[in-house]
Amino acid sequence: MVTRVCAALLRVAARRWPAEIRADLHREWQAELHVLAEQGRAAPMLAYAVSLALSRPAADPVLDRSSMTGPVLRTAAFLLLAPPAATVAAGLGLWLMSLTAHDGLLRTRPDLALHLREATAALFVTCFAVLLAVLAARLARWGVPAGPLPLAIGLVVPCGITVAMFIATFMQSDKLWRVLPELVLWSAGMVGVLWLAARAAALGHLRLAWCVGLLGAFVVADLGVVLTVLNHTPVRYLVEGGFEPGVSGTWALLWLPMILLGPGLGWGPSQEDVLYVGDLVELSPYLFLAFTPYLLAYAVATARRSGHGPARLVGDQAGRIS
Repeated sequence: MVTRVCAALLRVAARRWPAEIRADLHREWQAELHVLAEQGRAAPMLAYAVSLALSRPAADPVLDRSSMTGPVLRTAAFLLLAPPAATVAAGLGLWLMSLTAHDGLLRTRPDLALHLREATAALFVTCFAVLLAVLAARLARWGVPAGPLPLAIGLVVPCGITVAMFIATFMQSDKLWRVLPELVLWSAGMVGVLWLAARAAALGHLRLAWCVGLLGAFVVADLGVVLTVLNHTPVRYLVEGGFEPGVSGTWALLWLPMILLGPGLGWGPSQEDVLYVGDLVELSPYLFLAFTPYLLAYAVATARRSGHGPARLVGDQAGRIS
């Protein structure tokens, strides 16, 4: 009876290990039980089988609880601190833009001055965002490996909470409700974008991962801006050419790039349209610009590491057995 119970427990324990090494481990455990059975030690046999069935699959650095404390803390710290850091980066970019404003050009060529101002702000924010992305890629090497979907959710949710808290704290309360649908759309969309990018990176397709991530992030942010403007602009003001307090819906898909780069000189949305859209969406385009690089960098780096993790674990365990 004890032998049958121990054999069942060994089968349970073996199923928790990778298929490549499962059979070798099972034979090794059966040999240990056979030695104990020949000695007539039923209690040690049962204790040994129970310990194998209840223990963790491996005392490997990837799975061992004691060695996971550091990576867990580092990952949690990064997920919580990176969104405020990106928010500060966006604020620094806008502040540096204000220092470069040229009052004379603003009086003589307001269209060119607006174009240069928006492009300068986007450039500064992008520079700070890229620096944060480089740091994120390095920190991902010592983080906790995760699947594409948990990784995407863990990265995006703190960003959404940070933006909501920032708007509620430093801006008028009605502005939070104005951009909340945009924020929800962006968060849900970025979870999907990061999931696709992480899956591509885990399979070794790095260029595809970055292309999907950058293009998807732009589309999601663009649709978020369009959603906010359409939700808060009367239908009768969405006309060709636009007029105050309205905006032309003809160039809706170009609202986001024109906010970041300034109105096109002679083409695209008019200066009035860009100013109107900018007043509605507030700082969200710059925040999305600051978040996107580090989100993609961390997701891609972590997915690459997680994608090679199982193979490395199997190799290590096979080396121990041999």
